[in-house]
Amino acid sequence: MHSPTLLNVPAIESENGAFSRLTQEQLVQWLRELPRGNPDACAEILLDGIRGMNRSPLRRLSRFQLAEALRPVVNDIAETLVKRYRAASLPLPEDAAAQAETVSSLYQELTVGFRHAVNEQMKARRLRRTEAQLAIQRALLTQGRALLEAYRIYMPEPRGFWQTLHTLYANAEALKLQALPIEGTRDSDETALSVKQAYLRSVILSLANPYHLMQDEAEELYRRIGRWVHFARLSRPSPEAPLGGSFVLDLASDFPPRYVAQQHGTSVPVKDARVLELGQLVSTLDQQIAQLDENIRHGRHTSTLSQRLQRSMYQRFQDALGGRQERTSERRPTMARIRLVDGLARCHFMLNGQQPFQPEDDERRWRRKIADASRGGTGLELAGDEDLRPHGSNGRRTAQFNAFDAEADDIWTKANRIDARGEDHTAETGPTVVSATFSRKNQSAGGMAVFHPRRCPLGTRVGDLVAHGEPDSDNRADNWRLATVRWLRTRSEQGLEMGLEFLADSGHAAASKAISGPGAGSAYMRTLIVPRVNPLMASATLIAPANVYDVGTRLALNLGELVIQVQLTEILESTRVYGHYRYRVLPAADGAR
Repeated sequence: MHSPTLLNVPAIESENGAFSRLTQEQLVQWLRELPRGNPDACAEILLDGIRGMNRSPLRRLSRFQLAEALRPVVNDIAETLVKRYRAASLPLPEDAAAQAETVSSLYQELTVGFRHAVNEQMKARRLRRTEAQLAIQRALLTQGRALLEAYRIYMPEPRGFWQTLHTLYANAEALKLQALPIEGTRDSDETALSVKQAYLRSVILSLANPYHLMQDEAEELYRRIGRWVHFARLSRPSPEAPLGGSFVLDLASDFPPRYVAQQHGTSVPVKDARVLELGQLVSTLDQQIAQLDENIRHGRHTSTLSQRLQRSMYQRFQDALGGRQERTSERRPTMARIRLVDGLARCHFMLNGQQPFQPEDDERRWRRKIADASRGGTGLELAGDEDLRPHGSNGRRTAQFNAFDAEADDIWTKANRIDARGEDHTAETGPTVVSATFSRKNQSAGGMAVFHPRRCPLGTRVGDLVAHGEPDSDNRADNWRLATVRWLRTRSEQGLEMGLEFLADSGHAAASKAISGPGAGSAYMRTLIVPRVNPLMASATLIAPANVYDVGTRLALNLGELVIQVQLTEILESTRVYGHYRYRVLPAADGAR
């Protein structure tokens, strides 16, 4: 057991600063006078003030008193600023990036204040255990928020983050404070976590493959881990015990937790190891997934949209905690240039030969052909007007669907957005297609990693659809392949790294609208048939906007020169951007109402 260690903090100036003789009453008054109605100005004043306080001698307040008074104010201002960019595509625009930087700086400076408070206790002639416990816990909580804000925008952890986090926990262990209960405050439930629980929440979040999480999932998991963290166990391994097959932390390092493969279990250089056991947490996730499966089976479409996304998040979280599996195919360094377009509508536009999206015109042309042709056939034929019009509709072409997920904004607005930036475009004007040339770093049988060093013109997110092709090829539809964004990492100067998983070597641009079942009442939606085959002659799958259709939905599938009816039979994947389905073609007799 080692003795407590002082934390790295900025030096305190010898001369008094503006806040050196601040009293508790004056601090309260200063906080009350902050311009809360102007979050940007408030954040700037608050940040400058905290920086000054953290570098000035304090004559009348303790470091803990100061930081604890600032904590709820920082949380409130940060929440206001985060709302502005939490749904933004990546990389963030310059103004949103500046706001994210402000939020990060607020939490880093608040952490400095609590680290000062910890050092104040470590250097005291007589340790006050309660004050030391609270200072360590609050420092861990603010460190955790700094980590969350980095993961929210897919940035790496701040420099020195893990060394500080490990040292805080090691100090609590040395003083036997890590498991003692703490009474929470009214402003925040997280203040009731023990020191060990506050530490493990950040540790477990980092193990959730944060760059693979979809938008807002990092925050959702951060909250839920706080309620589940008591299922995790942290222990000191015996000297002879192998570390293989375990998650290991080194408290004497600046490294995050890592999974040690079985074959490396006896050769891992760790100075002060702890082993993290997550079996009970994985079992808890099993139960949560089983309950969601039951709810989805027996629930209505409108109540299962968010539950499917939640189940997907839990499943990916569970997979991440189950240990790292060996790669099924070799990842080869293959430096090359590659051209990308992002978003379902842009991919549709390229696969449609850069023609505007006008399915109603296609349908009218097909009807004229049918009217001119013989009506004696018994095979597949165009569904009639009444079949294509949802039951009880008034004949209008616009969406009249009123059963949408209460947790999302208007489902049809989302469905018809052409990209992650949320821009809306009419069929007449078509999407504004911006392609970007990326550099490919490596490739495997299932995907590739690409990066754009700075000023990336695309705006994307995890779970988005992309089309990729050679930079020198023309824009013919058969020159584009489809992939999905599996992970993101943002760089400085609006740079971007992405991991792409291959979906198909080809695709056919189509349009769909629901005749019956979930989604009935929608207008035509941009839809892709993958791979590019005749759906009457070969099996294929269908990609459509997220959360509009469901298993059992019957669609009119407009292929340009043919309109057929299909029924969705299985969901292969559901992201926040698109749904990927299997379907079966309905013969005319089955398709008739």
